[in-house]
Amino acid sequence: MAVTSDRAAQRLDPVSSWSKKRVVVGFAAALLLVWSVAVGEIWNDYRNTLESWARYSRGLALSTAQFTEQSLTVNQLVLASMLDWIAEDGVSNEADFLRVAGSQSFFERLRERTRYLRQVDVATFIARDGRVLNFTRSYPPPRINLGDRDYFKEQMAANAPALSLGNVVQNRGNGRWTFYLARAVFATNGDRVGVVIVGVESAFYAEHLRWLTGDSGGQVRLLRQDGVLLADSSGSDAGFGEPVNLAARGVMSTAHAVPSFPATVVVSVDRSQYLLEWRDSTLMTIGAALLLSLLAALIARRLYSLVQVAENSLRVEGQTRMLSAILDSPLALAAVMGRDGRFLFTNAQFDQVFGRFVEDGRLRLPGAVEGAAAVTDFLAGRSGERQEIALAIPLPDHRALEVRLSLARLDAPEPGAVVLVGHDETRRLEAEALIVQSAKLIRLGEMATSMAHELNQPLNVVKMAAQSAQMEIESASPAAHGDAALAELCRFVGDRLARIVGQADRAASIIDHMRIFGRVPKGPPPVIDAVDSCRAALDFVGHQLRHSGVAVRTRLDGARQPVRCHPVLLEQVLVNLLLNARDSLLSNRVGAPRIELSAVAAEGRVDILVHDNGPGIPVALRGRVFEPFFTTKESGKGTGLGLAVSYGIVRDSGGTLDLLDDAAGCTFRVRLPLVVEDAVGQAAC
Repeated sequence: MAVTSDRAAQRLDPVSSWSKKRVVVGFAAALLLVWSVAVGEIWNDYRNTLESWARYSRGLALSTAQFTEQSLTVNQLVLASMLDWIAEDGVSNEADFLRVAGSQSFFERLRERTRYLRQVDVATFIARDGRVLNFTRSYPPPRINLGDRDYFKEQMAANAPALSLGNVVQNRGNGRWTFYLARAVFATNGDRVGVVIVGVESAFYAEHLRWLTGDSGGQVRLLRQDGVLLADSSGSDAGFGEPVNLAARGVMSTAHAVPSFPATVVVSVDRSQYLLEWRDSTLMTIGAALLLSLLAALIARRLYSLVQVAENSLRVEGQTRMLSAILDSPLALAAVMGRDGRFLFTNAQFDQVFGRFVEDGRLRLPGAVEGAAAVTDFLAGRSGERQEIALAIPLPDHRALEVRLSLARLDAPEPGAVVLVGHDETRRLEAEALIVQSAKLIRLGEMATSMAHELNQPLNVVKMAAQSAQMEIESASPAAHGDAALAELCRFVGDRLARIVGQADRAASIIDHMRIFGRVPKGPPPVIDAVDSCRAALDFVGHQLRHSGVAVRTRLDGARQPVRCHPVLLEQVLVNLLLNARDSLLSNRVGAPRIELSAVAAEGRVDILVHDNGPGIPVALRGRVFEPFFTTKESGKGTGLGLAVSYGIVRDSGGTLDLLDDAAGCTFRVRLPLVVEDAVGQAAC
């Protein structure tokens, strides 16, 4: 009340005008402050909105370019595998190409190769004249000529690039907009005999581009290097195949090149549309400033806080969207776990490996998984912010899946979240082990050769000593005729010495065979008798089989069966099959162990069969017996390389190595082409 009275008095005082001015000045100052803050906030929001768009568009363009590269890489790998088939089938000229690529068996391979690849709309082989030879939709293919397509002309040109990215066109088979990756097909004589293409539907990319953009209002387009539109997140096909004007007025755009491919991803947004939120915010700020002028500073500060919260929310949402787009990669295992320990996101690769260990949305690795304790400690917060862990996950076939898992704590999509990114390194580790094992095998061959050389020396001494004693006995025999007992002793000792000489020769032959067995054959394979190779393999391991109590039956009494193969390599295959059969019989005895070895010639081929009466190989494992490092033997008793190496030897000799269905026991068949010989025993040309 005292203050009020004083002010009332001042109103009556001439000095009251100064007080009024002070109030007006104070109000004006407050008003000026409110509007200064309001204008500052409006401008700051405008600038942050544009900067936020720039950051978001760059991230979106980068993630979309990476997704596009990964998807196109899958299509490029399909192209490469199709060209590998042509090379494996030995296409030497255009006629071979037309026959091989146009066959129904080739159609079956194409369908099987692309069955589960959504990125691949169609895979097609095209002849030199533009005719479609084969494609994945149906067999026989329709009568379509693609000789007018830009990718076909580019690949058939003399200076064609290694890979062409064609313009988007309406597919003549189904009318859908499609663009193509194309590569030329070459015969072994170097001629360009056709073109192979893989089609990608624009609608497939449009679907993924729409998922990436979400409700941001942006537009993502995939352009060829010359600016031609290939795919559009809007779902419209307007402008397909035509250059896009990136400098259109009122449009903000960000571009990012697709690595390894002649394409670019462009993220665009209408400037006026993107600033609608900013305009609404500006109107709200002006309204608040008009209504609450006296409290402008407080309202502005509160508004600033709200804007900051909204901006943070948008940033977190953008980071979450970008993180999901980056992690959803077909080349890596990826997942995001919330602070409550439940998964917020997992991709298909992660589910395939770890899906069986997820309970109630949480990862629960059993103790049998090597490295599980380290993962549990990290998720429980008992380790650092980042960690790399090597996991070994046991598989039902006694192998282990090797996974390297990287874990990191992030504040997006929520504070305390954990990102898990992993890679399956099983193939790489197996390849490294194969290299190491190959080096060991080479060293073992060198050691076998050295041992054979060293053993020959004492054998020669034994043989020479026995022959010398034999000569002495023979020279003393005439003098011993008068003494029956002495004559009988001379005959007995002579027989024993003859056996020593014979066994020394046999041992020298086996050792010499070992020295040859340890070498890598050079030059073209000669024509040999398959029956002789079977007998040589039996000579090499016959003693081991007899010592193990395994009976051997043979059917090798037929005529000469000529095949073209290095004798050492063929014997190596047969020895490996015989020893594998022995190991199977001894580890799982089901009766009197028996091995049957036969060689049969019929219909231009020679079939060598190795059969045992053991327990056989389980049906579930038969498809993997020729894989490197796969073995059904106990740990430490097999490398898993024998059958894989044997398979390669027989294949390189033009034959096949197969595991036959057998109700009793196990039968492996080595099938080689029969060589036609002329009258004097030489291979006919």
